[in-house]
Parts: sequence; C-alpha cells; structure tokens
Amino acid sequence: MTEYTDTEAETALCLWELICTGEGLTPETKAAFAQLRERVGTAALRYYTLLELVNPCEAAWRYAEDNEAQLEPYDWGHCPAFLNDWAAAGKLSA
Repeated sequence: MTEYTDTEAETALCLWELICTGEGLTPETKAAFAQLRERVGTAALRYYTLLELVNPCEAAWRYAEDNEAQLEPYDWGHCPAFLNDWAAAGKLSA
C-alpha cells in the first residue's frame, strides 16, 4: 500500500474539495472536470486527483514560494489557480 505524507493528503483533499464545489475555478475548468468525471467516473477522478495532481500542485507551490509569487492561502488561492492552469494547459486527462 502506498503511503502519503500529511501534506500530500491535505493537498489531495484541498484539490478534491475544489473539484467537487467548483469554488475558484473558471467555467472552463469546471466543465473540463465535469466532462472527465462523466467519462471516467467519480472514483477514478478521485484517484487521478491523488496520483496525478498532488505532486505537480505541490511543486508549483514550492516554485512560487522560491520566487516569492505564491498565492495564499494555499487551499483557496494556490490550489484553484493550479487547477485552472492545469486544465487550460490541456493536461487534464485520465
């Protein structure tokens, strides 16, 4: 069984909450996640969130932090911006 750090688990929960609520997401990002959920199902989207989104989201935070450009707070500033950028870049697939 794969083990995750507390930080990775928190990031996954933040991202999943945003995917479910759409809070802070652009209409295009909301639509992209809705289409993905329809195509692969909720369970697969949860795993996608954990396996494919957590590490890039945290890496983007560290990069922004190193360049003093992070959006705070993490859950309501950085995470929605990350999801919007991810979807806009065409990286949303499972």
